[in-house]
Amino acid sequence: MEVSSGQTTWIGCLVLFFMCAQACSAPDQGGADAVQDAKDTGLTEGLFAHDSEAELPDQGVPDNTNDSLEKPETSPGQAARIRFKVDDSKNRTYQDKQMVWTGSFKWSAADNTIVPASSWLPSDGPYPPLYDDGPTSQGGHEPDGSVKGDHVFETEVFFKATETTTFEYGVLNEFDGWIWVGPNGQFEVPKGSSDTITAPGLTIPAFGTVDFKVTLDSAALDDSFMPFVPCDVDPGGSCIYLKSSANSWAPVQLLDNGEKGDDQGGDGVYTFVQSLNLGPHDGLLYTGQHAQFVFSFAMAETDPENGLEYKVKGNASKKGVKAYSDHGSPGVFHDEPVVMERDSRGKVFNTTVIIGGGKPWCDVDEDCFSDVVCLDGGCGETTVVSHKWTPVLDGDIGADWDESLLVATNTAVTDWGTGKDELTALYAAYDDTHLYFGIKGGCGADNAIVAYLDRDFGESTGPADMNTLSDDEGELDAAVSSKLVVAAPGFGADFAFGSKGMKSFTEGSDLGSAGQGSGWRDIGDPGDFAWIQGSVVTKTGGNGIEAAIPIATVFPDGIPAQGSNVALVVRLVNADGQYTSNQTLPQDHDAANPWTMTKVAVFAVLPANQPESRRRP
Repeated sequence: MEVSSGQTTWIGCLVLFFMCAQACSAPDQGGADAVQDAKDTGLTEGLFAHDSEAELPDQGVPDNTNDSLEKPETSPGQAARIRFKVDDSKNRTYQDKQMVWTGSFKWSAADNTIVPASSWLPSDGPYPPLYDDGPTSQGGHEPDGSVKGDHVFETEVFFKATETTTFEYGVLNEFDGWIWVGPNGQFEVPKGSSDTITAPGLTIPAFGTVDFKVTLDSAALDDSFMPFVPCDVDPGGSCIYLKSSANSWAPVQLLDNGEKGDDQGGDGVYTFVQSLNLGPHDGLLYTGQHAQFVFSFAMAETDPENGLEYKVKGNASKKGVKAYSDHGSPGVFHDEPVVMERDSRGKVFNTTVIIGGGKPWCDVDEDCFSDVVCLDGGCGETTVVSHKWTPVLDGDIGADWDESLLVATNTAVTDWGTGKDELTALYAAYDDTHLYFGIKGGCGADNAIVAYLDRDFGESTGPADMNTLSDDEGELDAAVSSKLVVAAPGFGADFAFGSKGMKSFTEGSDLGSAGQGSGWRDIGDPGDFAWIQGSVVTKTGGNGIEAAIPIATVFPDGIPAQGSNVALVVRLVNADGQYTSNQTLPQDHDAANPWTMTKVAVFAVLPANQPESRRRP
């Protein structure tokens, strides 16, 4: 892939307006069943549709907080200190008092104490706000030991336990949107405790680089939702909204007007694109992220929170639903499987896309939809086999490279010699031991094919300007030290491989005697590349280069639990890397700026147990 850089009014408006997100699971401490079910089914998620054309609500002090709070330095009587924090240091989108710690308790701002409560609606607060203004001893609101301005928001409250008490909790943002990730948090206070108890906090995951698109075909809806009449045609008709864990469950109206990512106006297909509907705390998705979502229908003048959700027998319907992402192909959407996954409470199933492939999370078979069983924390088979493949390294790019492994092509006619100096296709794969690359093409005796590998695309941890590379002691090293500049945001090369004159190197061979003109290089030291083991294989009469490098070399600590996006660019250059042809993979040659590339080929590498080792979001 070439890629570039009502029926629900039985609850009532009050509950629908104030409930937290679908991902919120209610405490088992009483409360009205209608309220409980509203949480479980996602009927009450979020307040604000994060539409870029909408006016954002005031982001000042939430109504359920007290700006004049001065926290006591000592425990009021025989009380326990409860500390809690949210780490937003990855994205840094929140400010003081924009998050509140909500749960099965009610908070008193006067003495900073909590007492058990069976409901945790925002209207049943107040709840303690979170701050990043330093410890109380220095005039702030955070516990001792906190650091002002580190984007870790904290609070400390007191509870006098006359009996051992367990609390559940989560976090709301300034729009009363549920932002807690995973099952409800929980902490226990023993009877009579005066200890300091740290409640498990929330680390908000870093935004990723993957865009996400969802469509709903109004002509293919479940029969129980037909006939469909759009609200822009008949005031009594329905507008369509989407709520998703990717945007804190805030309802966003879907469009069928050819704008904001909608492919064709008036075709009855309603479209949502994540990147075009970002709120102040939203971002793109990361590899391994489970994006749950549900559609809802509401009349034009109706609060979308009061809409009828697109569910059949309590579960989200997949009829007419399609999903896409640009995972592995930035800027180019491709189909993604839509799977059924339990919400965090475990009562209903929501439609879900798992970025990069994987299984719906589960604890027991009942967590899996239909007759699928739960195996090692995941429901059934993996939904996408993401470039998991083992090719044969023989210098021929043939049937051993499935076309699903194709990540880049080039159709530009070479300016250095057709059939001799050209690049036409790039394949990528991995198995449990190696990363593999197949490059269709070739080069003459005095030229070289060089490839630059970024093991963590998006982090910019290595050089993107190869002019900073200065090792020219070996044949391949000189070609690698080229004039290439990769301008794709987030690219930073960690390794390079290639061949001068279609020479080969086989993993395990002596680096000193056989590694001059072909092989792998660690380019961490720009002036002295480390020659490392890995294969670069060609053959007489072959149609390209096949390469392999041990995963243990690329990821010494193992593939990250969330997976990693691996990026690659390939160039055909002369022997010392100072002249370039128009041949690139991906195809990206600008005659006016021949050494600059803005496109990279990306594919996901996932650990063997991902995402089974992770719990539900």
